[in-house]
Amino acid sequence: MAKSKRPATATSSPGFDWPRWAPWLIGLMAVLLYSPSLRFDYVFDDDIYLNQNQITRQGLKGLGDVWTKGSAYGFSKENSGTYRPVTLTSFALESSGGRKPFRPGFSHAVNLLLYGLAVALWGVALIAIMGKERWGLVAAAIALFAWHPVHTEVIANVKNREEILVLLFGAVMLWAWWKNEKTPKPVWLGISLVAYLMACLSKENGVTLLVLVPVMSWLFTAKKPGRILSGTLLYAGVLGVYLLMRWLVLDPASDMPVEDPYINNAILAADGLSGQLATAVFILGKYLVRLVWPQTLNYDYSFAEITPVDWTNTGVWLSVAAYLVLGGLAIWGLIQRKKWAWGLVLFGAALSVVSQLFFRIEATMAERFLFLPSLGFCFFGVMAAWELLEKDWRLKRIGTGLLFGMLLAYGVRTSIYLPEWKDNLTLFSYGVKVSPLSFRTHFNLAEVARVQAEQSRDFVNRGELFSLAIDQYHASLAIYPKPANSWYNLGVCHMGLSEPHIAREAFEKALSMDTKQAQAASNLGVIAFGEQDYARAAAYFQQSLEADPSFADGWANLGAARFQLGDRAGAEAALRKAVQLNPNHPNARKNLELMGL
Repeated sequence: MAKSKRPATATSSPGFDWPRWAPWLIGLMAVLLYSPSLRFDYVFDDDIYLNQNQITRQGLKGLGDVWTKGSAYGFSKENSGTYRPVTLTSFALESSGGRKPFRPGFSHAVNLLLYGLAVALWGVALIAIMGKERWGLVAAAIALFAWHPVHTEVIANVKNREEILVLLFGAVMLWAWWKNEKTPKPVWLGISLVAYLMACLSKENGVTLLVLVPVMSWLFTAKKPGRILSGTLLYAGVLGVYLLMRWLVLDPASDMPVEDPYINNAILAADGLSGQLATAVFILGKYLVRLVWPQTLNYDYSFAEITPVDWTNTGVWLSVAAYLVLGGLAIWGLIQRKKWAWGLVLFGAALSVVSQLFFRIEATMAERFLFLPSLGFCFFGVMAAWELLEKDWRLKRIGTGLLFGMLLAYGVRTSIYLPEWKDNLTLFSYGVKVSPLSFRTHFNLAEVARVQAEQSRDFVNRGELFSLAIDQYHASLAIYPKPANSWYNLGVCHMGLSEPHIAREAFEKALSMDTKQAQAASNLGVIAFGEQDYARAAAYFQQSLEADPSFADGWANLGAARFQLGDRAGAEAALRKAVQLNPNHPNARKNLELMGL
């Protein structure tokens, strides 16, 4: 059967320089798509790197600690786990110091500009490598990546600037590498090597960019394997420098047992290693679904939204089959030197570090984990599809139409999903709708509602928020009933609604879960004090002090209870202890004055 031929068309004039400007236009489109985030507040875990990070809050004064401490040290005082000094440097440079050193609008603007720049530079680098005659395919792949709804978490959650920086430095690394391939100069090689180091120091997944050097060399140059290996060794040396820096800065991971770690990572609740591997493979299948059909998106996939599975689950084997096909295509593409093969290699390498096939991480699944892998996947999808369709002009038209349809659908889906990230109350309210089985979505909504209720001066609004928090604490505890802190905060909400009789049950439950709950014992004492049961109140206050001897409120309350019991000496001793711990404690000082002391 003869191939169909496209009707003859007039020769086009030079016109606009699309190969040069298309990447920058796509970068601008990406910025415009996500520009509503400029009005958003900080959300989710942004405070880990910003307002509650005592290092980045110092601004330039904190740069020494940024580079000599773990990335969470300023938040938790833990000097292990992650080392991301480039990302934290960007936040420290934002800070003006003072009580409120960070401005959410400015932070979101930085994220947007970095994202647009990264998208554009990847387009510039790939057009240079692929050739100007292929600029349209590169532009299509980059646009598909730039508008993908699964990236909403990375752009709208400021803390995830680390992912954007990896993408940005990866583009610089690749562009400078190619410049050095075409016109070997130490400056280009140096820029590429430094960019690779900066990517690694932005977030750990930056190390996977190393695969681009040998794969791109194999696909786009005439180098022999020996020269490819020697060139790759230079980047491996940079990787060694990065690993040495991490080793010198970070302390060994703590061996302290974590109670029910599957709350963060549901894979750990699986039945043995076999069940954990099956669940990991099942989740990898979910990642593919999110890449192709990003209809249902959320910020949380923890216990028990995703439950462990075994090898009898159909979804596990569908995932195995899909990845075997992709792996086979990658190998065949490399052997045949297909230009799209690098996309599959980058996809596999970047996804491998979060796949949980080799080691466990502190999350079950997250859309941010798809950020870098999706770049390779989008490029592979566009280039491979075009290779199948380019022999028939009618199929090419259909393929082009489908591409524009996908871009439109992705843009609309992103526009719909993005507003859910405007603040914590909105995000967490959305989370419980799409992940009703997750302990954490309900818990997070309860926490933010409680905090806002405590801060509200509007009586009606305060009551509504406390009621919402109570409902969500109950929903979270129905999924996972063990956290003592949840029971304690449930009691706090009932106290806020003037329901001490119900609050008592919650505080007692908290104490039964954790005898070190000083605040729960103290609040039970406050309730007993209000009922004029001073002996019982004193017993609870004493229990709170056994849990935390430095608890100034507990000493002040114990002093008040002992005074009511006629124990003047005991009252004075307790009140003076409260003042010793907190010289400005108002109740302790007032009661001492009432006692004439």
